[in-house]
Amino acid sequence: MKRFFVTSTLAATLSFSAVSQAQSDVEQARTFFNVGAEAYEKGEYKAAIQAFDAAFKLAKRPTLVFSIAQAYRRQYYLDKNRGNLDASIRNYNLYLAMVTEGGRRGDVAEALAELEPIQRKLQEESPTDTAAPVETPTEKTRLMVSSKTEGAKVSLDGKTGSEPPLISEVKPGLHKVVVSAKGFFDEVREVRAAEGGVVALDIALRPKPAVVTLKVAAGAEVSVDGRLVGETPLTAPLRLPPGRHLITVAKNGHEAYSEEVVLGRGEARELDTELHTTTQRFASHILIGVGGVGILAGGAFGGIAFKKDRDAKDINSRRRQENIELGEVDRFESLKSERDTWRVAASVTLGAGAAIGLTGFLMRVFDEPRIKAPPPRELQQPEGPERVPEPSMEIAVAPSVGPGWAGASVLGRF
Repeated sequence: MKRFFVTSTLAATLSFSAVSQAQSDVEQARTFFNVGAEAYEKGEYKAAIQAFDAAFKLAKRPTLVFSIAQAYRRQYYLDKNRGNLDASIRNYNLYLAMVTEGGRRGDVAEALAELEPIQRKLQEESPTDTAAPVETPTEKTRLMVSSKTEGAKVSLDGKTGSEPPLISEVKPGLHKVVVSAKGFFDEVREVRAAEGGVVALDIALRPKPAVVTLKVAAGAEVSVDGRLVGETPLTAPLRLPPGRHLITVAKNGHEAYSEEVVLGRGEARELDTELHTTTQRFASHILIGVGGVGILAGGAFGGIAFKKDRDAKDINSRRRQENIELGEVDRFESLKSERDTWRVAASVTLGAGAAIGLTGFLMRVFDEPRIKAPPPRELQQPEGPERVPEPSMEIAVAPSVGPGWAGASVLGRF
């Protein structure tokens, strides 16, 4: 049982490793195809053949054979080398052998109908001539670098950068490639080119974030696109990906700041987010003040009532110990009446003051900022770098070529 488990684990590991290697090969083949397609569009057909051939060695896709045939076909119309004509026809026939129905068989049939008569005519005119040898894809050591990043420049071994694709014959050995673009982080690669081989790089640059500095008082909550990022003072400026963002700053008792901004790659922006006190907070301050005055007044009224009560008690105490004059008796009754009046005034004033103050306090506590939603806008493409769809391995270069005219396109699905 243990032996079976070990064997199964080893088989699973090997299977996973094989799948990973296959995926890696397909990714590398895709890179070779991409730079080959760009070389094709640039008119570097020999480089395109080399790249397509390298891709085919990694991924035996018939569409790559079709692309190789197309590149040989285009090269023949440039140099009239019968070797390129023969290579084109040979690869078209290989495609037909690999794809027995459907696919690009119709395009291949048209191409062969065009090229085979030319081949027969050349053989009839010079039956003893042999085709000039075709430069095989392994004869030149090439470095090909492509990038779909907007405004990218490619520099090789410290030379001035040029627009991609960079297709250069290089000496075998180590080479330094730098891809740069405004608003993007530079990408530096050191690659080793083998004798007669091709190195293909398809490099996408990472956009630099925008840096946003906020000028705002302490104690405010900052949110970006509905997500809380911290409370002011922030430890560092906001670093946001390029594009459209909603920045809000909120603080209790203040009108919320909300602004939708469009940020460019690497842009530095400063926002003056002054927060104005709300009407509710202003009213709460007034109510708390009025309540405080009411409580103080109630206390004062209570103090007067206490003094009236104490004076009345003094007269009453003397009356119990000795006879007092009739005027003192009247004063005693007057003091009791005034005491009761001031007690009522104190109770009412204290209650009203406490109620008003409590209302002001609650208004202050629950004076939460109201964030206004930005006005609706038309749907549009997001800002920032354009999203490039992932290619699939069913794309093929499909030029249209004739003796007096030429055109090209990339067709299919990869």
